[in-house]
Amino acid sequence: YAPIFLDEEISTANQTIYDLPVAIGGGGPTPYDDIPSAAYRYPALQLQGPGGSVLASFVDLNAHKHYVVRIDFPTNLGDPSDSKNMTWERRHIPVVGIAVFAPIAFGKAGANPESAPVGTIIGSSLNPTLYWNDGKAVRYVRFDGKAWSEARGLALGDSLSFDGALRLIEGMAARN
Repeated sequence: YAPIFLDEEISTANQTIYDLPVAIGGGGPTPYDDIPSAAYRYPALQLQGPGGSVLASFVDLNAHKHYVVRIDFPTNLGDPSDSKNMTWERRHIPVVGIAVFAPIAFGKAGANPESAPVGTIIGSSLNPTLYWNDGKAVRYVRFDGKAWSEARGLALGDSLSFDGALRLIEGMAARN
């Protein structure tokens, strides 16, 4: 995760990059242990309402867990024009909290989208829904707070396009 602050001069040389598994106390060796690559190749970011929080969804291969974390930044740190304000720079330090953790979805829920990119929608209860296009259907798995669902799909055809199927899954996932 690499936040950019638009109210300041942007330089990639000074950009801080945060390893999210490390930020939540994980990370370390990453054994793949026959985990399908679709499980870890497609982390996702999503805004959480108008408050400025960001939700991140990713897999920590060391912990063998799928995480959804909330990323915020400190607020109410005073006036930036006050030369005695030593805490103003703290506004750049992300505050990362675990919202949901789950077992890794793919390989265990009957879904292995090896060649298709995987998207993530994080619902209002912060549970993730993962989706992918297998060419014939838009398939998805949902986490309900305890377990992943079996892979389900919406068949694509003349009456249902990919965009239409995705809107249906987004609506369902938003309530998840």
